[in-house]
Amino acid sequence: FKIVAASGALNDGTVTPETPINCENGKWNYGYKVLHDVHGYGTIPVTEVIVKSSNIGTVKIALKMGANRFQDYVKSFGFGAQTGLDMAGEAPGYTRPVAQWSKTSPYNIPMGQEVMVTALQMVTAMSVIANGGNLVKPYIISKIQDPAGVTLKDKKPIIKHRVINPETAATMRNILTQVIERGTGTKAKIPD
Repeated sequence: FKIVAASGALNDGTVTPETPINCENGKWNYGYKVLHDVHGYGTIPVTEVIVKSSNIGTVKIALKMGANRFQDYVKSFGFGAQTGLDMAGEAPGYTRPVAQWSKTSPYNIPMGQEVMVTALQMVTAMSVIANGGNLVKPYIISKIQDPAGVTLKDKKPIIKHRVINPETAATMRNILTQVIERGTGTKAKIPD
């Protein structure tokens, strides 16, 4: 879910990959709560916030955007709505409007807490980065052929809307590649 804050802030020019973010050495008091990172980081650039999966850094990036703009990106990435999958029974998930956020929501939602999302929504949101910034309607069956090999139905990708610009998508692909090369996702690395 951290890709929403990072992508949105990069897309709007609120931050650059090099913008320094103070991650408070892994412990940040906000009001009566404390937000933690698994490892303590000082001031690191936005790229490292994502590579190291800093909760504190991600929240601070989202706070720079403001609640309303951040929530715009949450919705634009497809959260809180059905994806339009070509099968019945899809759940829409849920994200609260900003007017219904609690005092802790600005510190929880950027990390993916206080939201209900489906696995399909997560994959669809991540595909925005792979698809050059476009939210693409997912589908299960791409082609139906009869026994003679005649195509009866051939699905083509349908772009629902642009979420981020292609340059931001390219930047995020670079950052996410670093996550699996040297960051918190090294166990997810596959050949090529």
